[in-house]
Amino acid sequence: MYFHHDWANAGDACEKPFVLIRDHVLLSFASRIAEVDAELAARLTDAEIERIIGLVPDSWLVNEPAFDSPQAYRQGYIDYLKHRLKVRAVFVQEAIRAHAAHV
Repeated sequence: MYFHHDWANAGDACEKPFVLIRDHVLLSFASRIAEVDAELAARLTDAEIERIIGLVPDSWLVNEPAFDSPQAYRQGYIDYLKHRLKVRAVFVQEAIRAHAAHV
């Protein structure tokens, strides 16, 4: 989750593939990326994202100039993750491509 180090460009980052997946230590074992994507995406609903991010303590959501409150900070994560889920094909395809090049 590199995006949270640059909230000003988080929206742009959301639409980009994660090219560093090519260096992941477990990439060679990831032979079912598309299948697992379909299974897990069906389980990770918007409500589940909201529930999970709702568990993050307010004390962890401070000192970020892009947000004026823990609630706004939390909403930033929720919005990013919901959108990333919708456009996940961009990083799923990158993972599949990297796996094919790796094995």
